[in-house]
Amino acid sequence: MDNKNLPIILATCISIFLSSLACFLIGVNLAQNTTIKESIVVEQPKLKVLSTPINTNIIADVAERSMPWVVNIKLKGYVSPRISVFDFFGFSHYKAQQKHKIKIGGGSGFIISKDGYILTNGHVVRKSSDIEINLYNNKTYKAKVIGVDEMTDLAVLKIEEETQNLPVANIGDSSVLRIGEWVIAVGSPLGFEQTVTQGIISAKNRRVRDLQTSVDFIQTDAAINPGNSGGPLINLKGEVIGINTAIRADAQNIGFAIPINTAKTIYSQIIENGKVARPWIGIEMREVRISDGGTAVRVERVWPGSPGGKAGLKRKDIITKINGKKIDDGKDVQIAVRKHSIGKSIRFDILRNGRRMQLDIITEKLPDFNSRPKS
Repeated sequence: MDNKNLPIILATCISIFLSSLACFLIGVNLAQNTTIKESIVVEQPKLKVLSTPINTNIIADVAERSMPWVVNIKLKGYVSPRISVFDFFGFSHYKAQQKHKIKIGGGSGFIISKDGYILTNGHVVRKSSDIEINLYNNKTYKAKVIGVDEMTDLAVLKIEEETQNLPVANIGDSSVLRIGEWVIAVGSPLGFEQTVTQGIISAKNRRVRDLQTSVDFIQTDAAINPGNSGGPLINLKGEVIGINTAIRADAQNIGFAIPINTAKTIYSQIIENGKVARPWIGIEMREVRISDGGTAVRVERVWPGSPGGKAGLKRKDIITKINGKKIDDGKDVQIAVRKHSIGKSIRFDILRNGRRMQLDIITEKLPDFNSRPKS
């Protein structure tokens, strides 16, 4: 080998070695960085992806489909005029001119059958002599009251004119509602027909002591005003899941609706029989505190010959559970009993003189008020 070329060969070898070493180090570094990045990606939580995109017009679409079967209820009732100072001085001609005054009111409702049955609130149509139904297409019909259920504040009307092809509401299932679910209310607040408001389900199974009904309400923040009563609360599938009934006057957007599942059995009985047959056990009761610091219900009176009396229930018995569910007040008892059909057995857990025991009470039909035993 020529000694002159030796330095060149050594320099070339050293250069190749250094280049190879540099490539190796760069490759290791890249591999480490890739591993770190991959590990970071794997550890990041995955966000839930909606199966379908949200339709920005969904409220408008539901409202548009619903309006044909939502109705405005207009009614007239007759009330006596206030007593005037003229009455005390014998001005009979003045009294003759003031026989009665006409009171005009109204509310909302929705069509539940093609032949013209309409569901609304009892307080909307109570004591009304002249009822008019206005539809979305500006058609107007006369209607009559088929029946009113005082315990749930529900009423069924029937369009008097023979009809067979009216638009009908889609009835949903209120048992599957979720708190936070979007809903819309459609009705005629303050006479403004076909008004739509939106909100969410704020709470379920809400007990409202100020309302004289045995109903566990749906609470919503969809705006409800006078005139909305009897109108539908609708989910985003376009199904009726409640009947708008009341608001909290001293709050903002706290409204209450009767669950549609409660209404289903009521309106079907009213249509068939004109009234609702309810189960009865025949007791009077009041709320009391018990030794564990909670509340229960004490029996104050057992009607003679009632289902409770036949089963051995006695005055001063304390009802703590019904069918295994804790009882806190009288409404709990009412709701528990009314969930059962007539002739069904209900198990009561009671305390009698400090001793725990169980009684099975078979419900009977609630008698008419005039036929109940007198105290």
